[in-house]
Amino acid sequence: LIGAEDVADLALLELIAGADDPGLRNRRFGEVDRSAPGFMERCWTIGFPRFKERAVVPGKQSAAWRPFRSSALVSGRIPTGENLGRQLLSLHVGHAPLPLTGGAEDQSAWKGMSGAVVFADQVVVGVITEHHLPEGDSSLTVVPITAIHDLPDAEEWWRLLEARPADFVR
Repeated sequence: LIGAEDVADLALLELIAGADDPGLRNRRFGEVDRSAPGFMERCWTIGFPRFKERAVVPGKQSAAWRPFRSSALVSGRIPTGENLGRQLLSLHVGHAPLPLTGGAEDQSAWKGMSGAVVFADQVVVGVITEHHLPEGDSSLTVVPITAIHDLPDAEEWWRLLEARPADFVR
């Protein structure tokens, strides 16, 4: 982890297996154009939300209850006119999960999505940070990749990501 705790919660993982995959080597980063209100379409992410939790691994017998979460491919769009003046975006998902029941009504069914990379088509634009319950079941908060600019050690992050903001897709 690099950075001050009170500024950002970021981590960078090094992939060993599959690092030669052209999709990983040729990743592109982008900035959401917020100069006019509208929607950035074809946004998606993959995570392990609470609503995908099962009692056991499917197809395996188990005497004890062990939670297992499957992945969820989440698609939606980013409204460019939300959270203006703040370094946050929203991902409005096309299909929201049902609210949790059984004593978990005050918890988000999206718990576990935090840290999921958000793409616009195949361009990295941010990372899911939370589900703010008052915004509804179909809205997830996204920290844009450009938030790295605000870190005191931003240059180190860009070096680790092998990215240059001047090359961003807009």
